[in-house]
Amino acid sequence: MILDEFIKTMIDLLNNAIILLALVFLYAATNFDTDTKYKSKKIMAGFIIGLSAIFVMSNPWQLSQGLFFDTRSILFGISGVFFGFIPTVIGALFAVIYRIYLGGGGVYAGVATIVLTGAFGLTWRYANLNQYIKHRYLRYYILGLILHVLTEMAFLLTPEPIEVIRNTIPAYIGLFPFITMIIGVVIENQKDRLFLNIEIKKQRTLLQASLDSTTSMEMYALDKDIHYIVFNEFHRKQMKSFYGIDIKAGDDYLAHIENPQMRLRLQKNIKKALNGEIFMDTSEVEANPGKYIEERFTPILDDFQIVGVTIFSYEVTDRKKYEASILYLSYNDALTGLYNRRYYQEKMLEMDTPESLPLSVIQCDINGLKIMNDAFGHQAGDELLIEVSKAFKQAFFDKGMVCRIGGDEFVVLLPHYAYQQANYIVDKIKQNLEKKTI
Repeated sequence: MILDEFIKTMIDLLNNAIILLALVFLYAATNFDTDTKYKSKKIMAGFIIGLSAIFVMSNPWQLSQGLFFDTRSILFGISGVFFGFIPTVIGALFAVIYRIYLGGGGVYAGVATIVLTGAFGLTWRYANLNQYIKHRYLRYYILGLILHVLTEMAFLLTPEPIEVIRNTIPAYIGLFPFITMIIGVVIENQKDRLFLNIEIKKQRTLLQASLDSTTSMEMYALDKDIHYIVFNEFHRKQMKSFYGIDIKAGDDYLAHIENPQMRLRLQKNIKKALNGEIFMDTSEVEANPGKYIEERFTPILDDFQIVGVTIFSYEVTDRKKYEASILYLSYNDALTGLYNRRYYQEKMLEMDTPESLPLSVIQCDINGLKIMNDAFGHQAGDELLIEVSKAFKQAFFDKGMVCRIGGDEFVVLLPHYAYQQANYIVDKIKQNLEKKTI
């Protein structure tokens, strides 16, 4: 008989606990921040806690007339720890008024339970007792144990305290600390999830702002299927400008590239990065000849697994033109446009092979250049050099390489030309130059 009564008591209290757990898991499915700074939200939370307390208290285990037992001790202890002063006090006022309304011999003990557990929860929160117990499960088990020792002390205010404590101690000291532990861990996990979501949102906002701050570099990330993960505003505008499309996350990047050669090049480079290589590629844009871009491909790693690739792309046309002009000037004479001494020396070494034979070398200079400079000025001398250079270019443009190796010295390299062929060309040039006047 005693065993049956004990089992019935435990089942009734467990049903009440399940109602409380259902409310808590319903809370966990929302994104309510227990540490909100808005008073309106705190007041709303207080109303919800108060209504939850009334709901829990409406489904109690009744020991005798006027003696009701439920999980309000857990509710207000947890409320004090996680929700703070305003919600807990508002919720407690609801519960106290409702308990007084119910009346009975246990009214003082009921009110004391609400006050003591709520007050201890607030003490735990503002004294920051969490810092002393690092293990999460142990922390909330101890919280539950203390809450229900206080609850048992409140039962001293009942008409038959010893009988009440004897009947409730298995549930309140044996079961309820574990329920408190579960609820505490669930709510703390929810707080951690909300905090992480807020941090992720902040980081994404900061990252997007950083990406969008540049107006000269395209930045975008692709997943393993070469679909967009994220991109900056400049890349979006470029895609809109060139292809007339509004891209979005999840789009197939290569499907938007119309030029087949360009699409093949990009696909090859992206696959290379997805295989783990970090590299830079400079290329002429196939769809826009004369425009050069430099692209940096970097794999995206998640727990040492490649999950995508980032691409930083920027135009380097001006740089390429500058490099080309520097390269041109390093091998060409600025005045005549002919190859210079450096080119001549490197080409001579390069042609020192049987494949270049027969090889003819024509060396000449301009008689009277110094007299021309002295008599008519350097501008006239430059005109003479330019006219001679034009004659050389016209005669040898498809035959060999004409080099100006000094002030008035020229050398022509004629691979695969024998002496007689070279001599014939020289005679023709002499005849043409004799007919010219400067």
